[in-house]
Amino acid sequence: MHKQYFPQRCCMFLVGIFTMTLGIALSCKADLGTSPISSVPWVMSMFMPWSIGEITIVMNLLFIIAQPILLRQFYWRKLLGQLATLLAFGYCIDFSMSLLSWVAPDTLFWQWFDCILSTILLAFGVFLCIRAKIFVAAGEGLVLVISFISKIRFSIIKN
Repeated sequence: MHKQYFPQRCCMFLVGIFTMTLGIALSCKADLGTSPISSVPWVMSMFMPWSIGEITIVMNLLFIIAQPILLRQFYWRKLLGQLATLLAFGYCIDFSMSLLSWVAPDTLFWQWFDCILSTILLAFGVFLCIRAKIFVAAGEGLVLVISFISKIRFSIIKN
């Protein structure tokens, strides 16, 4: 994409982050499970004094720290971009959780409805973030580094 569209891409990226966090929060509220990368913070938030967003930040900070160690090189711009994205993402998860505090599906039908809607929201948010081509999330950054070092395709490492 051309540089003249950078403000629009930034808006698309921010909307994508917010949409993803709504999807994560809704999947937690559906109580049928959440994405693998969100499952650790979700479970830990149940017995720790930290929120799911704060635990997500800490976990992803470890992913960011691991990247230059594995690469044996430091890319300031990419890592700072991931850090800024991570902070926005983590606190946006907490905001989305509070925004959806009223959601409490009481039947299996509504749990499944919320779960399916959360999947759609999460997928659309990921689409917007990838399409914006601003920064990759810390989890994807770590997978890219491992893929680069091991010479194994990204999709194989991601799974």
